[in-house]
Amino acid sequence: MVALDRRFQWRTDTEVRLNVVSSRSDARILDVIERKQLASSRVDLERILTEDELPTTLDLTGHSVDGMLELGDWVIDESALPWFRFHATALRRFERVRLIGCHTAASLDARRMISSIADVLGVEVYGAMGFIFHYHYTAEGFDPAWEFLLTSASELRYRDDEQRNPMS
Repeated sequence: MVALDRRFQWRTDTEVRLNVVSSRSDARILDVIERKQLASSRVDLERILTEDELPTTLDLTGHSVDGMLELGDWVIDESALPWFRFHATALRRFERVRLIGCHTAASLDARRMISSIADVLGVEVYGAMGFIFHYHYTAEGFDPAWEFLLTSASELRYRDDEQRNPMS
């Protein structure tokens, strides 16, 4: 078993976070985030999930392709759901999973994907409604001051219900 390097975690008053950043991320983001583990593929993420102790939040950071997060050579789209089902036990050790990349919660397909992952894992999953830039990060990862740019699967479901039933 590979030991998780504790330098790649950081703690705020309320959370401990693990930053897994796509090796294909914007160079400025790679330069800003000091506490990170690079991922070129699903295999890198699978290695991290074997650790005995994991933090409360998993941040997966990368570019998006048509609103779907790209982690190295892996696009997290509907074809990724079997992977999430297979690794659900390990992923449920996190209290929340955040797919941090431009528009990862903006399109209907992206919102369905976030909701599907949340359903599979039984934890809150977040995505971004707009653009994410390098200045949204600090050395520790995604800056908590910008969390308003993220939306959760629960919020998306509520918003979708409101649109379907505006008077209920």
